[in-house]
Amino acid sequence: MADITLAVNEGNMNETTWILDSGSSRHLVNDASWLEDAEAHVDSCVQPNGDPLNISMKGTITLRVKACGKEQTVRLVDVYYAANVVHNIISYSKMDRKGYVLAERGGRRVLAAQDGGRVAFDVDLQRTVLVVHASDVKIRAAPSQVIMAVLDSEATEPAEKSNNVQRGTLEHFHKRLVHLNYDFVEKLARDPSSGIELTDHRRVNCLTCAQGKQARNNRSKKDTGEHSPIDRVGGVICSDLKGPMTPRDRLNNRYMIEFVDHYSNYCRVFLTCTKDVYATAVYTKATGTGCGAV
Repeated sequence: MADITLAVNEGNMNETTWILDSGSSRHLVNDASWLEDAEAHVDSCVQPNGDPLNISMKGTITLRVKACGKEQTVRLVDVYYAANVVHNIISYSKMDRKGYVLAERGGRRVLAAQDGGRVAFDVDLQRTVLVVHASDVKIRAAPSQVIMAVLDSEATEPAEKSNNVQRGTLEHFHKRLVHLNYDFVEKLARDPSSGIELTDHRRVNCLTCAQGKQARNNRSKKDTGEHSPIDRVGGVICSDLKGPMTPRDRLNNRYMIEFVDHYSNYCRVFLTCTKDVYATAVYTKATGTGCGAV
């Protein structure tokens, strides 16, 4: 966070309520006129109810806030405009990545630097929701007595390294990450925020992976009615899984499980929230016996 002196336009500073949201990965605003240095940015994200939220612009916003009861100006970078977003949102996860966390200063709930430094703004609790009271500020030019906290975006600064860096060989993390392939482990380690540092990049042959690739189930090479009982109901049943689907339905389902009986061509379709939930129960219900080939 850096201190910068600015001149501001004192007119048109209607106070609004912003939600400090831990579930949002972006700062969102529903008034395009508040954006400074606005540029077209077509994108979309998924709302908690599963509905898509269309984004059309991106820019910065300068807000007049209170920090420990004293007024100051905060500038948010990489703020996205979405006309249909109900509440203006400050992303807590973005603030946390820049080193700002919820704290208590002088009996007030605030968002402050994790190292005990500057306070960004006061935070209130309304109906179990964390909110920030702020006013949009239009910046004109040079010096004044207003202090501005610049919260840089990840795009303008290199990613911060994790404070808890774990070091080890490529083989060590391959085994520790449940035999994740070497390429993906190296890709993961190249991200400074992953907290992984490779001390050796040698790709040692993994016995467990080799044995897993060689394992084969014995299967009949014949494909006739004698070996596949397609002449009776429930003899051969095929299944398929579709999803994830967006948006979710009103019961929050995102997947369809389909079962087809080869003899009768009877098809049953079931909806489920996740891939694995109810799979066994659904199959038993579809066949009526729980036997047969899938």
